[in-house]
Amino acid sequence: MKKLMSYVVLGLMMTIGLSQANTTLWRIGQNNNSFSEFGTGAPPGTYAVPSDWATRSNWTAWKQILHGNHNPIDITYNLSSVPNNGVEFSFRSMWAHVGVPQLAVYSNTTMVGLIQIWGERGVPSQNTLQFRKIYKLYIPKEFLKNGSNTLRVDIAPHTYETSTSPQVMFRWDYLQLVSLSSPANEPIHGDVVYMGSQVLQKDV
Repeated sequence: MKKLMSYVVLGLMMTIGLSQANTTLWRIGQNNNSFSEFGTGAPPGTYAVPSDWATRSNWTAWKQILHGNHNPIDITYNLSSVPNNGVEFSFRSMWAHVGVPQLAVYSNTTMVGLIQIWGERGVPSQNTLQFRKIYKLYIPKEFLKNGSNTLRVDIAPHTYETSTSPQVMFRWDYLQLVSLSSPANEPIHGDVVYMGSQVLQKDV
């Protein structure tokens, strides 16, 4: 019995050792649960991912907040070859407006997803960051190409958003694109599932 258990453990170790990890193609910002590395000016209309993205700590060219009256942001990057299993775009939301901002994502001009971002910003005494989480979006290889690629992020139009009083917004910790080492189990557009309300508006 002990010998059989040893074989099983050895087999598991070999399997884990042979599995391939996903490859990060680029990241904007640092994975540090903070948006302090970003700037406060206008967001860039077009941004080419820098070659030193993995070691860069200064991201002041990026605004730390995005809301509906901002223009779309086009992130350009290069692929030497198209990943066979597609890619995964993800970001961590630090806080978001209670109105549920919607981030539209496009790959090379084709819309590939609409991510609804949960939060409680805008509700008095409710800014506890309890909805801070990572959102993920699977992008099949058919929406990628060799050479130059463009990933567009854009806050979709919202009933609560006006040009003079921007309300529906969110802040991010980082944005990144990862090449998948194995096929995605299912298309992913975030995984928030709540039954009922998690926010109590006390001043109405």
